[in-house]
Amino acid sequence: MVIAPRPATARAAGPRRALIVSGTVGEGHNAAGRAIAEAIGRLWPHCEVCWADACEVMGPGAGPLFRAAYVFNVERTPWLYEFFYQALWRQRWFAEASKRFSGSWAGRRLAPLLAAHSPDLIVSTFPFGSAGLSWLRRHRGLAVPTGAWVPDFCPHPFWVYRNLDMTCVMHERATGVAAAADPGARVTVGGLPVSSAFAPRDRDVARKALGLPAGRFAVLVSAGSFGFGSVERGVSALLDADPRVHVTVACGRNKRLRRRLAARGSRTGGGRLTALGWAGDMADQIAAADVVVSNAGGMTALEAIACGRPVVMFDPIAAHGRANAELMAGAGVAVLCRTAADLRATVSALAKDPGALAPLRQRAAEAAGAGRAPDDDLRELAACRGLTRTGPVPLRAEDALFLHAQTDMLCQQVGALLLLEAATRDLRSGDLRAAVQARIRDVPELRRKLEPARSRWLRPCWVSDDDIDMERRVGEVVLGEGGAPATLDGLVGAFFSVPSDPQRTPWEVLLVRGVPGGRTAVVVKVHHTLGDSNAIIAALSKLFDREGRDREAGRLTSAHGDGARAAGAGNGGAAGMPGTGEQSPQDAGSCGARDPGSRARRGVTRRGAGMRVLAGARQAARTMRGLGHLAAAGFAPASPLNGPLTSPRRRYVPVTLPSRAVASTARALDARMADLLLAVVAEALSRLLRSRGERTEGCTLRAAVPRAVRNAPARRLGNRSAAVALDLPIGPMGPRDRLWAVRAQMEAHLRWGEAEAAAFVMRSLNILPPPLQRLVARQVYQRRFFNLLVSVFPGTRRQHRVLGARIVEVYPVLALADGVGLAIGAMTWGRSMSIGILADAALVGDVDLLADYITAAFGDFQAAGQRAVG
Repeated sequence: MVIAPRPATARAAGPRRALIVSGTVGEGHNAAGRAIAEAIGRLWPHCEVCWADACEVMGPGAGPLFRAAYVFNVERTPWLYEFFYQALWRQRWFAEASKRFSGSWAGRRLAPLLAAHSPDLIVSTFPFGSAGLSWLRRHRGLAVPTGAWVPDFCPHPFWVYRNLDMTCVMHERATGVAAAADPGARVTVGGLPVSSAFAPRDRDVARKALGLPAGRFAVLVSAGSFGFGSVERGVSALLDADPRVHVTVACGRNKRLRRRLAARGSRTGGGRLTALGWAGDMADQIAAADVVVSNAGGMTALEAIACGRPVVMFDPIAAHGRANAELMAGAGVAVLCRTAADLRATVSALAKDPGALAPLRQRAAEAAGAGRAPDDDLRELAACRGLTRTGPVPLRAEDALFLHAQTDMLCQQVGALLLLEAATRDLRSGDLRAAVQARIRDVPELRRKLEPARSRWLRPCWVSDDDIDMERRVGEVVLGEGGAPATLDGLVGAFFSVPSDPQRTPWEVLLVRGVPGGRTAVVVKVHHTLGDSNAIIAALSKLFDREGRDREAGRLTSAHGDGARAAGAGNGGAAGMPGTGEQSPQDAGSCGARDPGSRARRGVTRRGAGMRVLAGARQAARTMRGLGHLAAAGFAPASPLNGPLTSPRRRYVPVTLPSRAVASTARALDARMADLLLAVVAEALSRLLRSRGERTEGCTLRAAVPRAVRNAPARRLGNRSAAVALDLPIGPMGPRDRLWAVRAQMEAHLRWGEAEAAAFVMRSLNILPPPLQRLVARQVYQRRFFNLLVSVFPGTRRQHRVLGARIVEVYPVLALADGVGLAIGAMTWGRSMSIGILADAALVGDVDLLADYITAAFGDFQAAGQRAVG
């Protein structure tokens, strides 16, 4: 989708977490990243900046391999490097295939880092990083403002991607080149990504600080961190140009080159040659120079231009070096010297006529944009709302499951019932509609709809819905008026009995007035293909509650929050939630406060890569073990809760338990809150079936209990949970015995790796064509494998508001499966444990009785907890 970015003032607060994706092939990409980090610090001082080295993220050995291949090609086989570079331009299919391959590789490896750090803003300064982010946006719907800075003068096809929000090039002449590389890309001339230390300064002061002679014509030669190319030939030409020329060579990390030049300098009379190693004072060296000589046109050239120093390109290296040099020369930003004789003549003329430097300095100042920094570009990028350049996003198999499972009798939609405090003012749908209209940019996935596949063998795709009909999406009813049900429970049931159409914007919001006690309610339903209940509630935090959203940075629920700790990490799908991945920043290995260019960071990264390999092996073993247990589980037992769904009519009943009492009871009985609630549900079902005259002795009911998937992609909706099949004991037994039976079984299922196995099965469906996906989905998501659905997930203890009215309680609404007549969701909200029961009106018509049994059953468990403490 293509949506005009918001004005910068709309995001005055700025991002809270920024991720810079660089790559250590040389140091230019990291230097550009440091400049971007510096600009972010100026703009948003409280923003946390993390780094990811794409070379290291792509796997153990990838970084050293890329660096070795680059050096070998430039020094030994420049013809091969040039051939590959030209093939990217001449053969469009080759460029696209190469970009897709590297994007898939890098994108899959970057996904866990994004999940762990949940950035609000992403900037890439490395081609493979840009490719990975483009892949994540196209295939995973990355909903974060994402841009790329090209720290070269001439972008090549690997640099430019149409579905990034912004690609910043360094000169107006480069925009046409970038457009040719990818015609759909949004390209702009950005501020130079150089540190603020690189700025016009007094040359004589800089020379004095460095101890350089004042009367000499100073030339700085830089060949990057590798120090390769025709450096020594260039030095000879410069020393022969004029006896007044003093040559300083920044050899980078090429120690052999430095030793050779140092020996030559000691033999050269007059001290006209200085050889430096890795120069940490490049800003001073450039400021002290009259001319800067380079052979690549990368960061050194940008830094020289930012300092207002003329650049001379000598015998540029193959491929991108030659392209940079030709574009710079064509733009008048640099002088191109292809041979040593050209270099000698050019520098000799400049040394003899200092006035010839003036136009070169003027053009350098113009190219630098009068000292313009990347600040304005970053503001514009941050104002984008993500997914602005996505294009069609294929529907994942995990989400398509619910599209395939939907029938005329089975609506696949989830949502929530929000009860507001007694109204201090009369809330109207127009107010709510205006709020949603203003803030829907914060939830890009809610701005899209499902486009049917052109063939049954192709996947449907999410596309932009740029014309959302807010009148249809946000409505208003008054209980008991205009044909509306008289009770809130009846209204929610009726609301969820009508399917939402995923081929239109698949969500609806209903403002309900006339709730007893002078209160107002908001009911939200979203098609299940967009996400599960937890993800939807997270989206509501950003959609309705600006203050709460800013305070928690989009984290309505978190696996590290109070609710998660109380629930023992819960059993629910914290799916699509930022921060729910279990990987810490330290575990990520390639992200941290320091940039990945430092040797210490690279060492940590390599060790982190080894740990990831070991963790991956363990995860694979758990998954294989879990697959075995899933295969051995067999079918669910027969139950009166199951049967053909003959009507789309649903019943909904909310139940409220005191969250503090639930937590204290769980502690007293040495259990997690999630296990306690599952045991309460088991006891209530036992009473319900006995009230029907059903036999329960020695019987179980199999519940599908979602578990959050590790490393869910950051800031996205979507279904990110995998179900564990838990056999709830419903026979007569005491509260403690029932709880311990549930707890032991849940621990065993998790220890066996069933959640990982179920997630693996769902991901594996992505390799199947849609007809086979449809067949598998309809075979597994039905009553043969489970009798009911129960989801217990963490919530929040903080206050949230809708149009200024505090949200007192939030009740989740789950979806039923084929032949499954009961779905129960529970979450902590403030001081309440909110439980929402959705039932098929025919199969579980006595759902009100079940709600009463849940309350009574909890009373028994509470009494057992008090006895245990006493």
